[in-house]
Amino acid sequence: HTRLVRDWSSDVCSSDLEIIEDNGGKVVASISKNTDYLLSGEKTGTKLDKAKALGIKVISEQKLLKMLPQ
Repeated sequence: HTRLVRDWSSDVCSSDLEIIEDNGGKVVASISKNTDYLLSGEKTGTKLDKAKALGIKVISEQKLLKMLPQ
């Protein structure tokens, strides 16, 4: 069960987030040790710092779209 935290400055549309959930992922608002990815936009804040401290992989919208099934 993959957990993804979205940095709300990201431009990912809600349909992409639905695809994540339809494929067993979970989109959550806060970072924890259970988070697998941080979807980061242009303006990153404290979530980025926390993700790095916890060793969570930070991905871009482009990377996310490549990970999703077509």
